[in-house]
Amino acid sequence: FKVLFNAPGAVNQYLISQRIGFNFGSLVVVYVGAEGRIAALLDGNTADASFLVDIRGTQSIVADTWYDYELTRAGAVFTHRIDGVLIATVTATTVPLANAGVDLHIGALSDGTNNFLGYLKDLQILKGAVMHTADFIPPQDPPCDRAQ
Repeated sequence: FKVLFNAPGAVNQYLISQRIGFNFGSLVVVYVGAEGRIAALLDGNTADASFLVDIRGTQSIVADTWYDYELTRAGAVFTHRIDGVLIATVTATTVPLANAGVDLHIGALSDGTNNFLGYLKDLQILKGAVMHTADFIPPQDPPCDRAQ
């Protein structure tokens, strides 16, 4: 999906979350942290705050800039790409499973806090397919009018 942050690094801003509790039981969390970098955390452990998959990019996010973001899973391998370039790869020893009984939230934590400050465009969630297995050149869409 394409993402534009109004104020990266101001506070933790959650793009996608599926959580059971605040400090543990996170099944899927994609956010930009206070350090201004996109991270993805995946778990399935409701007993503590450890994560089975913890992917943190090193690229700082600049305000008012569109990014093409992709998080993929192929078996136990998770990849994290920004603007078509591989940022991080993690191989999970245990693959987290989504919980059909917990709602998926876009733009905030599951409890409605830590709202995402920006814009999302062209969000796709695919099951059973990986869009890219290597670096790619993202499509050059015209900028999205924020007023739309």
